[in-house]
Amino acid sequence: MGGVTGYGSGNDLDTCRQGVQSRVDNDINNYVDKYTSEVKSAIDRFVSQAVSGLKNAVEEHLFEYESVVNNMMRQHKEKVNSLSQKVREAEIDAVELKQRKQRLETLQSRLIQI
Repeated sequence: MGGVTGYGSGNDLDTCRQGVQSRVDNDINNYVDKYTSEVKSAIDRFVSQAVSGLKNAVEEHLFEYESVVNNMMRQHKEKVNSLSQKVREAEIDAVELKQRKQRLETLQSRLIQI
């Protein structure tokens, strides 16, 4: 009878052990699933914040770069306008100098004839 009882309680112990193991496995799986989900959410938030920060930095850089480029273009246009004005003035001066030269040559030829 003891052998039968021992055999029977061994099966009960094995069944109990399997039940405990099953509950522990479920608890571990639930714990891992819970924290895996939390870690994934934390990583997703970090990536989202990093992307947002990078986007803001790029937009800020583009805004500053655009401002610098626009300023350089404005300065270049001012220089072009200034140089164009100076070229026009030089051309006017050249025409005036040619006219003066012609008048002087005319006066000189008149003086020689006197």
